[in-house]
Amino acid sequence: FQSPTGDKVWIFPTQRRGGRMLYAFDVSTPTSNPTLKWRHGCPNLTDDTGCTTGGSSYSAIGQTWSTPNLAYVKGFSTTIPVIVVGGGYDNCEDADSTTKACGSGKGKVIYVINADTGDILRSFTTTSSVAADVAMIDVDNDGFVDFGYALDTGGNVYRFDFVDGPGTLVSLTAANWKFRRVGYTNGRSRKFLFQPSVFPTANSVYVAMVSGDRERPLIENYPYTAPVVNRAYVYKDDLTVNSGSVDMDGSTFIDSTTSSAATCSSTSLLSDSSKNGWFFSLNENGVGEQGVTSALIAAGQVTFSTNRPIPVSASSCSNALGEARGYLVNLFNGSGAIAGTNGDACGGRRSTVFPGGGLPPSPVIGVVPVDGIPTAVLIGAPDPTGATTATIGVTKVNPKISNVRTRTYKSTNTDQ
Repeated sequence: FQSPTGDKVWIFPTQRRGGRMLYAFDVSTPTSNPTLKWRHGCPNLTDDTGCTTGGSSYSAIGQTWSTPNLAYVKGFSTTIPVIVVGGGYDNCEDADSTTKACGSGKGKVIYVINADTGDILRSFTTTSSVAADVAMIDVDNDGFVDFGYALDTGGNVYRFDFVDGPGTLVSLTAANWKFRRVGYTNGRSRKFLFQPSVFPTANSVYVAMVSGDRERPLIENYPYTAPVVNRAYVYKDDLTVNSGSVDMDGSTFIDSTTSSAATCSSTSLLSDSSKNGWFFSLNENGVGEQGVTSALIAAGQVTFSTNRPIPVSASSCSNALGEARGYLVNLFNGSGAIAGTNGDACGGRRSTVFPGGGLPPSPVIGVVPVDGIPTAVLIGAPDPTGATTATIGVTKVNPKISNVRTRTYKSTNTDQ
């Protein structure tokens, strides 16, 4: 975190498999050693002894996988940021089985923390561990977060509201922040380990995510042997709805698993207001394919990457890194956007194979100068033309926007 004036610079390390602690260091003065601001959590991986550090409320914390996400929340403070972080991972999830003995597991919580002191402002209980990073949205671009989304290892989607709704966006105090489960998968051992991508528009937010267990990528692991049919999802969350939870594998979601059914003329979330989202199963290319990155929404498309274990011939000298695929699909119906018809972001292939296999990094978007012109690019996404790209390949973001200008006329009566 760096304050707008630059006088405060703080860093917030976590421990992943190494522990259950959150740390805060002040590194504002480059010529001085870092200063420990606070450390909270549990010092032991296997028990809750010593969890009084930071208060007993931290006893629910798991292995600190979720990256602390910082933001200003108007209902708390306009000068002190908050940390929003998932409760973490529990090693009960490491069982190589579709059945997890996680009844009393850790990490089933989302913390909203005062970034300056480490005090917990609110904690929200979840069904399963929250190992993924939390995504937050500033819908009116005023510099203050309005809504946030989190995923857990049980296939659930949660939303928390820092404002009273999309209509007025009146700030709520910490005691009145809202939290609820808005979507869920109907079992089948699908879990979410990576941050969702979110895109707000009007009174809705598109939430893109892909299920999988990156910790179990081998051919002898349960996603392949069981097997588990993982899925990619886009959930269109209505911000005006304050109750209920949607089955993301149910009838209100478009099943676009069959490639031939997902074309430019397919039913989409833009044309069918009765649908809450879409999904497609990751079984078109073979058994055991699973999402191993976060999803990313850009220019009306969703991109993410997967890995699929594949048998290696006894006469082969190659490593068993599995098949890595990059996906690029239409945001509104899941249709393939690679080498689509007439340059449209649909009607083409959904995925392409990344050379070398393995576990790709999550795709990212950025702006870089190209021939002196600031240009939006994707790193780690398939080339929309169908050209072969590496897992860290770079492609331009080319939204399909008409460059034809139209004239708008306005008439006024000047005689009055």
